[in-house]
Amino acid sequence: MEGKGLIIRGWAPQVLILDHPSVGGFVTHCGGIPHWKEFLLGLPMVTWTVSAGQFYNE
Repeated sequence: MEGKGLIIRGWAPQVLILDHPSVGGFVTHCGGIPHWKEFLLGLPMVTWTVSAGQFYNE
């Protein structure tokens, strides 16, 4: 399995990760600001809300 996978320590470049051709969708808790990235990239989303305003964001 060498050469497979990647561990990122610290802040992850989310837009670059989501824009990778191997990413076919995104699981989100629907919390606040991060949604613009998925919308701009046109990724399908599976929503998994937990509390508060997440239900409205969904």
